[in-house]
Amino acid sequence: MFTYSAICDVPEETLRYVTALLHAHRREIGTRVGRRAGTVRAQAKLVLRWFRDDAPIRLWP
Repeated sequence: MFTYSAICDVPEETLRYVTALLHAHRREIGTRVGRRAGTVRAQAKLVLRWFRDDAPIRLWP
């Protein structure tokens, strides 16, 4: 396993907005604190990077 850093050319405001949406969703569905591997901000970064890269959606049979 390795870690690395990358730069994503998405505005900080967009990151804050997606973070707020994910946080609200977690509250709505009742996700308890500490039940996710990553923070809401980390999840938002992954989502934005995924969309920015236009990654294909693979459906496994």
